[in-house]
Amino acid sequence: MALSQPEVIGISYQILFRIRVLHRYFLNYSTTEFDAAGSNGLKKKIELVRNTYTVDQYWDIIPDSDTSQTLRDLQMLVKKQPDGFVIMATTKGNGSLTPFSPLSDKLKLVFAVYPTDPFFMLYTDIAMNVMDELKKTNRVFRLKNQNSTNDPTKNQLNANETIRLEDIEDRPEQPPSVTRLQPPVGFIEIEHDPPNRTLLDGGNNIQPTLTYTVTLRNRTTHWRYKTNDLGQFKLVQHGLIDVISDTVKLPNPTPATTAVGNDGLFYSTIY
Repeated sequence: MALSQPEVIGISYQILFRIRVLHRYFLNYSTTEFDAAGSNGLKKKIELVRNTYTVDQYWDIIPDSDTSQTLRDLQMLVKKQPDGFVIMATTKGNGSLTPFSPLSDKLKLVFAVYPTDPFFMLYTDIAMNVMDELKKTNRVFRLKNQNSTNDPTKNQLNANETIRLEDIEDRPEQPPSVTRLQPPVGFIEIEHDPPNRTLLDGGNNIQPTLTYTVTLRNRTTHWRYKTNDLGQFKLVQHGLIDVISDTVKLPNPTPATTAVGNDGLFYSTIY
């Protein structure tokens, strides 16, 4: 009698969900929004800009300590992307979209956001009262998913392309990080709590295209050249905004030359 062969179970990885962080200061080209380019010429320029974009220019996003352990327990991986990251879940192989480790209800995955650019709040359209809160070491923002498989439009993690006062909370106690000189400025929280917030479809399978997005609007400031107020314009990193003072064609100001005036308004000085 022939001996039966042991069953071989293949393991593969599939994208459980994706986090994208898009900032209009870096992605817009001159006065054209990166997601509203009309002509082919502008689309090509914005595509070139997009190819150089990385979120770590201003944020470093990593799992917090509890989430790091949870990901290990569930045999999941974090894979960095230029505009964010993806969470990879193990599946049963052969193209299966069924997670190898079942997801428990009320599963929370929390990612700490560490600032990497001291000028971030100057070129990001954040209200002054929110800025004041975030400057406190005991206050952070928290952006949460509100999605369901029936309403994918709710996969935007922040409202109005900004961070609101409603997003601010007290900073939770966390184990000190040996690699961080300062605490996180915020958190991104993804919860699996069917049926309102679910990472799986109705058959408990992975949705490979599930994407959560944070979009940040660039700040509008008063542009000044010498003693002249040239008007209000949005700060952008790419593409000259055609501002004329007398007969002089001027370069764009930068976040480094942007400050809050005594009147509470933001001014960007052109040198």
